[in-house]
Formats: sequence, C-alpha cells, structure tokens
Amino acid sequence: NLRNNTIHAYSDAFKLLLTYCEEERGIRSNNLKIEQIDNELITGYLDWLEEKRGCKPTTRNQRLIALHSFCSYVQKQSPENMLGLQSVIDISYKKTGKSVVPYLTEKQMELLLSQPAGHTWQSYRDKVMMSVLYDTGARVQELCDLRIKNVRLESPATIMLTGKGNKSRQVPIMSGTKDLLCSYLSHYKYNPGISKGDNPLFANQRGFQLSRWGV
Repeated sequence: NLRNNTIHAYSDAFKLLLTYCEEERGIRSNNLKIEQIDNELITGYLDWLEEKRGCKPTTRNQRLIALHSFCSYVQKQSPENMLGLQSVIDISYKKTGKSVVPYLTEKQMELLLSQPAGHTWQSYRDKVMMSVLYDTGARVQELCDLRIKNVRLESPATIMLTGKGNKSRQVPIMSGTKDLLCSYLSHYKYNPGISKGDNPLFANQRGFQLSRWGV
C-alpha cells in the first residue's frame, strides 16, 4: 500500500543494481541468484552509485532503504539464505549533513504570487495553485492528488491533504485563498465522466490530474 513515488524509487534501486551487476560484475540479470546478494555485492553497488554515477549520499541511502526492505521480506521466504541477506540489512546508512532551508522574504513571495496574471483559465489556475501551495505548505504530490471533495469552503475553510503513508490532515486556509478557490470552482469545467467530487482540483488542458512535472 505504498505510494507511487515510493514504488518508483524502489524500482529504480533495482534497475540500477541489475545494471551494476552486468556492467561491473559480469552477471546478467537472468543469471543473478539470491545467494549472490550479500554485503560485498551491495557495498560495491552503493560505492558505484557514488563514485561512478555521481550520486549524493542521500540518494545512496534511498537505494539502501529499498534493499533493506527487500532483504527483510526475502528472509522470511528463503530462510536458507538468511545469513547473506542479514549481512545486507546490517549495512548502515551513510551520514549526511543537514542543509539550511532557504526562504523567500515577504516582498519576494508577493512578487512570486503575482506572476500569473490570471487573464486566462490556465493562468488563473496557476495563481490559485500557487496560493494553495503557499497557504497549506503542501508537498507537490499532495497538491497533485487533491480532489474537489477535499476542499471545504464553509467556515472554517479547510483543505484535506493526504501525505506519506496515506495519512490525511486537515489544513485551515486563509480568507484570501478561500475567495480565490470560490471563484475558481465557480468557473471549473467538470469532467462528466467521473463524479463531481472526484474531479482533480488542478487539472491540465485535457482535464486530467496534473503531474509533479506539470506543476
């Protein structure tokens, strides 16, 4: 029941592992055996990610998370390989420095929010979208996943966001954002093929949910 982004990240970890095995170890993917997945192989893979592919320690750690999860699962299915798999689970994450989160000044934020003129539907959508992002502090994927039914415009006005682990939370919105949403929804062109509440709050030109790249 993991989210799509997590599934894609796990998939990437294994695609790269198979690439490493073939290019660096001469092991084709159809010849890779479970008993070959051990501390030595995976440590070499992680080092390859950093040294050959230029990945940062945070990316290295993300790939290792997928491998830890995989090995924990396979241990239960294949106890005879428990020793080698446990040696992978014992690989520790690499320490990373915490970066200082930058921020915009009040004037910079006002300038950013004023960029979409709002003269066209798409431009007005962008204005509302940016205001919702700023007001709620939503992640981009949380914004993409919003449906009409997640917006409450009666007092107190709120938006329900669903984040990692499918955990939902209600976030109050300011009166300015509420007014923008009221105007936006009064001109919204609903897709008749799905229920009104299940329409994506922010759609592309074809009426489908915006992707992260679209945002």
